[in-house]
Amino acid sequence: MLKPKINFLYNLTILQYFFYADFKKLKLYRIISIISSIILLIALIIIIPRVKEEIKKPRPEFEDVPYMYRRTKRFPWGDGNHSLLHNPVRNPVPPDGYEVEDPYAVK
Repeated sequence: MLKPKINFLYNLTILQYFFYADFKKLKLYRIISIISSIILLIALIIIIPRVKEEIKKPRPEFEDVPYMYRRTKRFPWGDGNHSLLHNPVRNPVPPDGYEVEDPYAVK
């Protein structure tokens, strides 16, 4: 039975042996990935609270205009007037408007 010959004469690491990478490239990619992950983390710390505040704003009033929410053909599911991923809080149903009251409305 033949055994595969593995040449470890130069004391290669496993990563270098399989991917033939040199240490300078590995160090560069490591630094790039660490810096980019820190930048991404800072961006998420800034963006996520703003998105949560945006969700809590009251929704706009429904205006029934003839060119919006036109149904030329009924949807093949349900009553034919609701979209597939219908959200009763955020999506109005023409011509009636929203189905439920706004939970974030100013009273």
